[in-house]
Parts: sequence; C-alpha cells; structure tokens
Amino acid sequence: MAEGGLMNFFIVGGGTAGWITALHLKKTYPSSKVELIESEEIGVLGAGESTTIPFFNELNYLEIDHKEFIRETKSTCKSIVRFVHVKLLCYE
Repeated sequence: MAEGGLMNFFIVGGGTAGWITALHLKKTYPSSKVELIESEEIGVLGAGESTTIPFFNELNYLEIDHKEFIRETKSTCKSIVRFVHVKLLCYE
C-alpha cells in the first residue's frame, strides 16, 4: 500500500473479466490508480461472455444496466452450472 492509503492496481488482460475487475477496483478504491494492460494482437476470445445469476450483483454494484450489458457483450446467462469432474476440498 502506498503512502496515505493509496494503492496502484495493474490488471493484465482485458476482455469482460479484466474490464469488470478494473471497474470494481476503481469504484471500491476511487483514489487509487487502476491500469489495464490489454493486447492489441489478441482478439475477442469469448470466454467471459456468459455468466451466472450472482454476477448481476456485481453489475448492480457497478451501476451497469443488465439488459444493456447482455446486449452489448452478446452474452448469455446460465441458470445453473454443474462441474462433474471437480473435487471440492471441503468434501474430502
């Protein structure tokens, strides 16, 4: 942490996850410096353009309109996600 409680954040990678992270940090720590480093050579991967319902809490926090977000990112909303081959540490 810098002097006076200021922090600097560097986010490597853009896309939906990188930009939402940058927005969250800037809203949570408004006096901090937030920099996002994004490749000009890598196009849209499409890996973050679907989400689960709790993600809308984040959009609410950032004051982003849900319908506009879905329309502009061409995303989908999943009502359930099931991980078949994932072992949870709490069940071992």
